[in-house]
Amino acid sequence: MPTGIYSFRSFLAEYQSDRSKPLSIELNVNAGDFYSGKLTALGGGLTLRPNANLSLETKYFRNNINLPIPGGKYATNLAITRLVYSFTPRLFAKMFVQYNDDDDSFNTNFLLNWIHRPGSNFYLVYNDQEDIAGAKWRGKNRTLLAKFNYLLGW
Repeated sequence: MPTGIYSFRSFLAEYQSDRSKPLSIELNVNAGDFYSGKLTALGGGLTLRPNANLSLETKYFRNNINLPIPGGKYATNLAITRLVYSFTPRLFAKMFVQYNDDDDSFNTNFLLNWIHRPGSNFYLVYNDQEDIAGAKWRGKNRTLLAKFNYLLGW
């Protein structure tokens, strides 16, 4: 895109059902200016909460972009899944998985959180970013970390 000052005007409509229910949905549409072209974005999601301990969420987003430059007409897709399980009010795990076809990447994040007392936590985190161009999975970035914080009572 050429250097310059751009203004964006867009229309956004969203609907979200009651997230406290066992099944909820989310829908959104966004259309408007995008640099010197246009953007139309559609998205939606479904969340299942079969019980107080488990939540499963899936989302999908599609962006249709039309710019007045060579190769400026394209679409991107993003798919997301999030799983949360609470073993107890003080111990829970989260798994986040994302596929992005714009950069052919598959990203995973896992978090285990133990709250051993209010304000004091232990976290175990694993991140994995895979490049899946050409159906060949190649690890781009992998991280495993542990963090412990303890709130001192003065």
